[in-house]
Amino acid sequence: KRLIEFSKDIKISINLLISILRICNVDKNTLDIFLNLSQEIKDELWKIGVSLGNDVDIMPTLIEECKKHGTISAYIKLIYDNKERLSVENVYRYIIDISSTKFRNCKFYDLDKHDIKKLLEFIRVYADSSPERIEEMVTLELSIGVALKWEDMYFLKREMKFNAKIYADLISIVFRRPDVEPTSEQKELASKLWYLYSNTKFCPAEKNGVVNEVELRSWINELKERLISQGQERLVNNILGRLFTYSPMEEDDVPLLYSIRKIIEEIYDESLLNSFTVEEMNKRGVYIASGGIAEKNIAIKYKNYANILRKKYLKCAKLYDTLSHYYEKESLSEREREEYDY
Repeated sequence: KRLIEFSKDIKISINLLISILRICNVDKNTLDIFLNLSQEIKDELWKIGVSLGNDVDIMPTLIEECKKHGTISAYIKLIYDNKERLSVENVYRYIIDISSTKFRNCKFYDLDKHDIKKLLEFIRVYADSSPERIEEMVTLELSIGVALKWEDMYFLKREMKFNAKIYADLISIVFRRPDVEPTSEQKELASKLWYLYSNTKFCPAEKNGVVNEVELRSWINELKERLISQGQERLVNNILGRLFTYSPMEEDDVPLLYSIRKIIEEIYDESLLNSFTVEEMNKRGVYIASGGIAEKNIAIKYKNYANILRKKYLKCAKLYDTLSHYYEKESLSEREREEYDY
């Protein structure tokens, strides 16, 4: 405290004063000094944040100061550094408040992925014990989507599988309606959430590798109703085709569970075919050139799937016939390219 007061008395530069403030813990003795700093100094100080001393009971005050002057990164760090000294209820509430707080220069993609992931794990059991808290966690994970991998979104991933409304709400933001011109704010939000949408990789109504057909049809019907009300009915099969690529394997060792095969036979169209094949190709990710050998093996795999499905599910077979044909052509192109380069 004397060091801080002395630094202020001799009128040192703001940058030096801030450096001194950052190495000093905030406790009951120094709290008033931190609270009475000028707006300019607070804004600069809270870009990175402060360190809480032994007086944990002043944490609520620091939280409010950080909300007013800090960055989202400073806020997360403040909570993470002190989570073991706080009750899980308080940690939960502080984290949930992220959804409704407007931080300065809020850039979720700059967040420390490790810290936010560990904080969400810290409160998971507590949050999962209440329907209201589960709903709040879904909203939170949606709001900070760019800071998390899809597999780390525990609540959103689980709830979206059985609640098509959540997925439809995301679609309504990411895809513009043909009859409505979006505002600049809506365009910005769509841009932020596109990353989340493109990483939503799940099979509707799936639980532990099993899909109940009744629940699946209910999910699809709800999605369709929502998209119709949003003026986005044209997207239904495009979206389903993409999601169906994440079906678990069936007992015949072919992708697409029986319940999904039945639905594809009923609703198949070019939109579903295109989205299914594009997503399946995208799942391959980065690969090493093999002179067409890898592509040839992939083509054979898909053709085997198609031949098994052809006995009963002709339209499902067409999905894999299309993929097999594509990789046959890719195999030939890769082999010719390697021969030409040689």
